[in-house]
Amino acid sequence: MKTKKIDSLGVLIIVLVIVVLANIGYSKIISPSIFEISEAYIIDDEQKKEEEVNSTEELEGDENEGVEVEQTEENSAQENLIKENSVQQPEVVPVVQEIPEQIPTIPDDSIWGWPTDSSYVITSYYGYRWGRLHGGIDISGTGFGSPIYSVSNGTVIKTNNNCSDTGYYGNKCGGEYGNYVQVLASNGKTVLYAHMKSDIQVSEGQAIVKGQVIGYMGMSGSATGPHVHFEVRDIYGNRVNPCGNGVSC
Repeated sequence: MKTKKIDSLGVLIIVLVIVVLANIGYSKIISPSIFEISEAYIIDDEQKKEEEVNSTEELEGDENEGVEVEQTEENSAQENLIKENSVQQPEVVPVVQEIPEQIPTIPDDSIWGWPTDSSYVITSYYGYRWGRLHGGIDISGTGFGSPIYSVSNGTVIKTNNNCSDTGYYGNKCGGEYGNYVQVLASNGKTVLYAHMKSDIQVSEGQAIVKGQVIGYMGMSGSATGPHVHFEVRDIYGNRVNPCGNGVSC
């Protein structure tokens, strides 16, 4: 019985010694090479893990760069495709419509018109009076300043507007005609409009048409009242009776 108790006590003592040794640094007793090997394994494992992480990050970075490059190339390709497929709109040029120059209509003057408004009075006809030839007709009744019209198409060959609008009998201004307009008609005859106001509306060399206003009724030169002296000359320059040689009286 004593022997068994001693054995049990010895086992207990051994266990206690092992526990104490474990608490006070059992690792000092064990060969340090074991810990060095363990630490080496631990370091190697950590380095491998770091290397794996780094390599993974590098691969991910390379993959991302590749994706970015691919996306950039894809975007460029899409932009080029859009440019190629896009329909260029033609440049809009404002259209300026040219208005054709209006050519004045030349009236038919095979039949001449009348030089005054319709409320006229012929106060003196063609023929001799007071001992000399009155080479035209005197037309009045429309009033001082009323319009004088060209009886035909033609060209103005001479004008005079240097006389006073109001003259008197025997006044020599303008060769007694006062202010006047002389026109070469389209049929070759010459027409004279005399005793007009000085504000003549046409000039020498101007082409005129039938019915155009050439001036206004006055009493310039040798005149006793407002009227227009209307005179017609043939192609030879001879004064002829206007009635029947251009106008109907």
